[in-house]
Amino acid sequence: MTDGDQRKQRSGGGRRRAEPVQRPVNPYLVLAGLIAGFLGGAAAWYGLVKAAIYFGHEGRVGSGAAWLLLGLATVGAIACLALVLALGSRLWQLLGLRRRHGKH
Repeated sequence: MTDGDQRKQRSGGGRRRAEPVQRPVNPYLVLAGLIAGFLGGAAAWYGLVKAAIYFGHEGRVGSGAAWLLLGLATVGAIACLALVLALGSRLWQLLGLRRRHGKH
């Protein structure tokens, strides 16, 4: 063994790096972000549902392009509702309102 190999064995081998420092996350910032996302998603869902109702009416009157817009608004509303439900679930858990299973 060379002198360099002996030093590596004594020191544990290779470079030593410090653990990455994780900054503490401000819980109020997380809560504010969840609330903003929840309200923004709910507002977008409401707007898309209103648009889908309007385009559905226009499609029945005879506008062919309205059917395409109705479909797009419907898909967007579904996506927004899924986002709102996911954020609402996380918000509910963060606020401590969720009951654990087995503890009544």
